[in-house]
Amino acid sequence: MDVAYETAVRQLPPKIRELLLLFPQDKQQVVREVSMRAGKPLTLTTGEGIRFASGNGAFSAFPPPASDILTAQEIGDCLRFLTEYSLHSFEESLCRGYLTVRGGHRAGISGTGVHKDQSISHVRDVSSISLRIARQIRGVSRGLVQSLYGTGETPSVLIVGAPASGKTTVLRDLVRSLANGEAGRYVRVSVIDERGELGAALHGTAQHDLGVTSDLFDGFYKAEGMQMALRAMAPDVIAVDELGGAADAQAVRSVQNGGAAILATAHAGSIEGAYQREGIGALLREGAFDRIVLLNGADSPGTVRAVQSIGIPSARKTVFA
Repeated sequence: MDVAYETAVRQLPPKIRELLLLFPQDKQQVVREVSMRAGKPLTLTTGEGIRFASGNGAFSAFPPPASDILTAQEIGDCLRFLTEYSLHSFEESLCRGYLTVRGGHRAGISGTGVHKDQSISHVRDVSSISLRIARQIRGVSRGLVQSLYGTGETPSVLIVGAPASGKTTVLRDLVRSLANGEAGRYVRVSVIDERGELGAALHGTAQHDLGVTSDLFDGFYKAEGMQMALRAMAPDVIAVDELGGAADAQAVRSVQNGGAAILATAHAGSIEGAYQREGIGALLREGAFDRIVLLNGADSPGTVRAVQSIGIPSARKTVFA
């Protein structure tokens, strides 16, 4: 049994859970996301492409009969199971389009947004849930650890890639490697885990291996977590997942002069695309990062396409590809 897969799907209602657990281990291991949509079949995103699950436990490249579609009631049941019947506890996260569940698995949601004061106050009539399986893959960052940190330097690094390209997986393994001395020295790393995906903490203790010299700030917003880490733990590196807009950029700036390097991820399908993003692009142009790592994409998650040094535009060069 694939432990990560089993941990994720056991948080779903019995009918869907039992169906997904029918798959043999070799099929479970290739499933990256389980998508549940009202009026549509249960869909699986795998390393082999999109697959569908039917009521008899089939794992098919073609949609099952109409009798196997999911109902709106079943989607509602999924949401209640994933939130352990405490929707109000996840309200803030749901307004941002996701929730993180036990094991560090992430469920993206879509539905009807209710606006208040020019922002989403809550989400109703959830019609789709996509549960991403969080797997810790030890060693996926081995080449990066040596190329980025093996010289004794501690650069600030931004990892970019398209959705499902393995950014969080690579970031988590880089943290583990640095904090376990795999760069030739032990590095103190403070992990700001706003969504609970990096450490998958249970009662404050990380379920994922983040290394022996790491400190986990679970559930902290990026800005407050980075400031607290800087004050309390004197880290060599502050690690944070999914930097976004101007607010996240300002949070990075606020700790830049504190002596810690930043190790972060951001969504971008290319290095050029990263420079075009609000906030992220400004940080790159300001020299907040020394290296930018581009991952290949969803077809080969966790693999590196290129590592580029950051300087003035005319001086940028690819140092690894």
